[in-house]
Amino acid sequence: MNVGEKILSTNQKEIGCRDILPNELMLYLSYNRPIFYSWGAHNFKYFTDSKIFRMTVNGFKHKGYVFITLNFLDLFDVYYTQKNGTIVAIDKDIYNDQLMNIIDERIEKIPLYDKSSLN
Repeated sequence: MNVGEKILSTNQKEIGCRDILPNELMLYLSYNRPIFYSWGAHNFKYFTDSKIFRMTVNGFKHKGYVFITLNFLDLFDVYYTQKNGTIVAIDKDIYNDQLMNIIDERIEKIPLYDKSSLN
């Protein structure tokens, strides 16, 4: 799927590849709790039939859904969508230790948050 297309319940299987352990995924996403909480993340859902994890976020830069899948390389693909399912951005082939930071860059972090800019 590409930017501009919609993720719908009828086509979710196109992006889901491998099973995700939702509890383990939540550990990756929330290891830095202040950053995780800044996303306003809620409505966590794992779709077992399509192997997709979805959360709703209310970040500074992105408000809508974040879909996370595990691809055939055992790396994460992240799709950022509007509430209607239209894809606005995609990050592919993300290692588990990069997941939280890459998502944060897309939905919340702005240059003002850089410590060096506070001096």
